[in-house]
Amino acid sequence: MKQVWHIYYGTKGTAGAYIDALLKASSIAGIDASAFVSCNYRFRFGKIFKCFFPITDFTENRNAFIILLRGMELAVSYLYILVLAIIRRPIVVCHLIDDLYATYLFFKLCKISGLTVRITCHDVSSHYQGMNNIRARILVQADELVVHNEAAALTICQNLGNSIRSKIKMYPFPLSAYDEIVSPQRMHTVKTRLRASIGTGYYLFLGVVRRSKGIESLVEAWPRFNKDKRERLVIAGKWTDPGEQIRTNAENDDTIAVLNRYLDDEEFLQLIRDAKIVVLPYLDYAHSSVIISCGNHGGAVVISDIELFNQFLPSYPYKFKHGDAEDLVRVLNKTVALSDAVIESRREELKAAVTIQNEHLVADLREAYRS
Repeated sequence: MKQVWHIYYGTKGTAGAYIDALLKASSIAGIDASAFVSCNYRFRFGKIFKCFFPITDFTENRNAFIILLRGMELAVSYLYILVLAIIRRPIVVCHLIDDLYATYLFFKLCKISGLTVRITCHDVSSHYQGMNNIRARILVQADELVVHNEAAALTICQNLGNSIRSKIKMYPFPLSAYDEIVSPQRMHTVKTRLRASIGTGYYLFLGVVRRSKGIESLVEAWPRFNKDKRERLVIAGKWTDPGEQIRTNAENDDTIAVLNRYLDDEEFLQLIRDAKIVVLPYLDYAHSSVIISCGNHGGAVVISDIELFNQFLPSYPYKFKHGDAEDLVRVLNKTVALSDAVIESRREELKAAVTIQNEHLVADLREAYRS
């Protein structure tokens, strides 16, 4: 079997758990896999080449200069990988998370060079504008496509036609636990700081804040649910495309704590552990590392009814119609009086669902790479 090279720059910190789990499963499946990742990738298993963003991945600043420098770093890394791939002739697996012309050019040069190119569709569509022309061209011209659920496959077919179905492979979303990359000393410091500022037992929205994750529905629903001001909501993650008014409404509510920044690995983990409920009000998503992180690290969830979440928890009592703030209020009301024992049972239910998904990963990987 040929070598398989995974090209994925979005692997900084906890995000690297995807590649870590993928390489571990590939090893068990007998697949000779390597990964070209962020310079701030922190997991240690397998053949890892840290080449993306050697300067800018160690800063959270995103001013004009940093953005320009990141573009240059990305282009240089793609060129480096392309030259190596032309010499070594692996199967190139591009993990698609953007619509950048640099990514499209790298893909085209790989194809022109006669390399087999697979695309792993982390985001089937853009978070902002559906499937744009660059993403559509890449998906159509790739040798094979990898998705992690049937909903993603259906979205591709709806946008590009049913004939593309023959190119689609599927295996569960791989994600390892974070314990390997967190520092016990740092965890203690972060736990003390977070508990002093926001306490425990809160409702939590976690991760990069986007409209496509349903943040608007959550901010609209929260004051209706929390009329008695007994509960607290923490929105933790960098705000990107939501309108200014949504964030202003959240910041002006004294029962909502807004942590508008990229989170440290230890912060991400501690927030899950201290939350009463993690709310996932997503509108339409191809995958979510947050729901798997909750399964791996003891989070209980309220979820929207999108197909992605139905895959994990098909019959779940704390599920609401996506985009429907009134229905979200109804479900949140059901969680107020939950005992610790019931919440723990929901944590175990999600943990079991994530474990079952992961059990299929090795066999499905082997099948996906059989040819």
